[in-house]
Amino acid sequence: MNNLYSKKCLLFGLFAFLILTNCEDQNVQQNTPPNVQSQINDNKQLIEKTGPIPGEYIVVFKEYQERDAREKAVNNLLAQTALEAVNQTLLKYNVKEQDVLSRYGHALRGFVARLSEEQVKELQEDSDIAFVEQNRVFNGLAGFAIPKESKNRSKSMMSQTTPWGVSRVDGHLIDGTGHKAWVIDTGIDLDHSDLNVDVSNSAAFTESTPNDLNGHGTHVAGIIAAKDNSIDVVGVASGATVVAIKSLNKDGLGTIQSVLDGINYVANNASISDVINMSLGVENGSSSIDIAVTNAANSGLDFVVAAGNDEANANNYSPARVNHYNVHTVSAFRQGDEFAQTFDITTPNCNPLNFPDVGSNYGSSTVDYSAPGESILSLWKNNGTLTTCGTSMAAPHIAGILLVNSSTFALDGTVSNDPDGTSDDIMVAKLEPPVLSHSVYNQSPKLTWNSTYGATSYKIYRRFENGSWSLIATTTSNTYIGSLVNPNLQAVTSPPFNYQDTYSYRVLAKNGSGDESRYSDTKYFTVSGCSGPGCGS
Repeated sequence: MNNLYSKKCLLFGLFAFLILTNCEDQNVQQNTPPNVQSQINDNKQLIEKTGPIPGEYIVVFKEYQERDAREKAVNNLLAQTALEAVNQTLLKYNVKEQDVLSRYGHALRGFVARLSEEQVKELQEDSDIAFVEQNRVFNGLAGFAIPKESKNRSKSMMSQTTPWGVSRVDGHLIDGTGHKAWVIDTGIDLDHSDLNVDVSNSAAFTESTPNDLNGHGTHVAGIIAAKDNSIDVVGVASGATVVAIKSLNKDGLGTIQSVLDGINYVANNASISDVINMSLGVENGSSSIDIAVTNAANSGLDFVVAAGNDEANANNYSPARVNHYNVHTVSAFRQGDEFAQTFDITTPNCNPLNFPDVGSNYGSSTVDYSAPGESILSLWKNNGTLTTCGTSMAAPHIAGILLVNSSTFALDGTVSNDPDGTSDDIMVAKLEPPVLSHSVYNQSPKLTWNSTYGATSYKIYRRFENGSWSLIATTTSNTYIGSLVNPNLQAVTSPPFNYQDTYSYRVLAKNGSGDESRYSDTKYFTVSGCSGPGCGS
């Protein structure tokens, strides 16, 4: 880093990822337009502000009990116990209150404080302390240059556009109404006419307001949840509620502490049905961020994380490298399902610094899915829209799908030319399956289900005992009553042993284009005095 500007420049990553790009300084001066060269100079000034913060440290305690996704009360008790341990430790090592910057009990057990070298050494030797990590500033957006008067940025569009990425992941099949996504980023435009923002739960851990002064967080939120309302764009989970968690400031600067503050806040306030999007990360990793995300994921929260844009292995970035079933790391592909190993510099605002060697990170052991990440149109600050690219744009496509299809999504092929040799899966949305209920009505089986978004009909399937499933009816109704009549008919929650004298039912939804949902849960009826399928349907 000492030779940062002698012959080569280090530029940190597009869209909340630290990117390292080597470029000959002389060539940059000769080939770069004046307005872009001005942005490079601004980036150099921002980079100079990054690095370790003298005297500030994150102290992380050892974990003695894992968070439980089913027990909110248990997790709250763990948090309370953790905070008590934090306070006792602060007293033990004589850390003054004015030097305590943050206390954590939900996402991790620990604190951030200004500490002397002697205090750091003593804490590192404490058997209850897992590790001590120095706080530092990272610049997530130094390479992301949007000219102040960009021709590609527009105010609210007169008519609605469906971006190609939303179409590719079949966002039209799902509705985000009633779902909530938490966006840990640069904030969100709280007044954007194409978003439902939960302002009351939004929070800022840098600057004074969660309102987006950069634009990146608003772009991410729009991909997830822009309304289907005839203006601007439509998101994957259109109409979902988004919560702004500002951990990066207007210049894209953040600290390990500001990210931990955001994760800890979400871990305390989000519901298990929510999804958290993190289109940001730290190159060379942060153990405290990794642990915070892991603990929050253990409590049942789903995280979607951008892989990064350095054409490098995502295993070198936090939290992209976190390996957990509730943490989904996402690479980017372009139209045609080709891995975006190098982003197309002709795309507006995609690579405004004209460095062609910027593309999606990869990693067969870290990346879970790939999603659209080039030429992505979405919302922007000041009630605007903008087209750009990056894995920051890929991740929210997956977040939108998981918000509605947490367990019912589909896979639709893989990307081509994945540099790690293992082609990433492409996740797409599906019609939500009906939620099925069953009861006995006039001694006959009765099925009822909710209306599935976009469905025009429902198909009812039945099987007797352990036989084959058969389609027995198609209806536009939300109710089905079978013709079987038996005074001893019972609706049961689980089949009897060996399924003897048992009828099983399930339902799927279908739309006008022929798309079908997965099957609903199976419901069971037991009968007596009936010898087989001829008894009725």
